[in-house]
Amino acid sequence: ENQRNGLLGYIVQKLNDSKVRLISVNAKATKERIAITEVTLEVDSVESLNKVIRELRKIDSVYEVSRKNKMKRFALIGAAGYIAPRHMKAIKDTGNDLVAAFDPYDGVGIMDSHFPDADFFTVFERFVCYFDKLRREGNPIDYISICSPNYLHDAHIRFGLRSGCDVICEKPLVLNPWNVDAIQEIEK
Repeated sequence: ENQRNGLLGYIVQKLNDSKVRLISVNAKATKERIAITEVTLEVDSVESLNKVIRELRKIDSVYEVSRKNKMKRFALIGAAGYIAPRHMKAIKDTGNDLVAAFDPYDGVGIMDSHFPDADFFTVFERFVCYFDKLRREGNPIDYISICSPNYLHDAHIRFGLRSGCDVICEKPLVLNPWNVDAIQEIEK
C-alpha cells in the first residue's frame, strides 16, 4: 500500500581522475522507507558519467523529484464539491498529504478512500483554529486547494494567503475582476 519506486536524487563525489562515487537515493517500499545505494564507477569523462545517470533515470523514472523536495502538506476547502475528488487524487498521485479538509456537508466518503487520517471539519471557524494550531506547533499547511462554490473563492483565497499558504483554486478564480487586485496585494 502507498508504494513508490524511483530515483529521488543522486550525489556524485570525485575520488580521483578516473573514479567517481555515485550515491543514488531511491524510494522503495512505503514513504517511510528510503533505500540508499552507493556505487563506485570508473569513467573516462563527464559525458560517460552523464550517460550512466541518464540510464539510471530511465530505469527509475516512475517517481523522480529533487532531493530537496519533501512531501507537501495540503488542506482542502470544499471537499464535497464536484471537482474535489480530482484535487484529492492529484494530491495523492504527486506523493503529498492531505492533512485537513472543510465542507459544511458531512458526506465526504471519497476523502476517506484517499486520506483516511485527514482531519475533517464542517464548521469553518474550527477549521481556521486548527490551521492556527498547526502553525503554532511548527507543522504548517503548505498548500490550500479550493473547491468551494464560485462565490466563496475570493474569501477562501484570502484566507489561504493570509495563513501563509500557497493557494490552488478551481476556476473561476473570482467572480469579479477587481477582486484579483485585492488578492495580489495580499499575496505580496
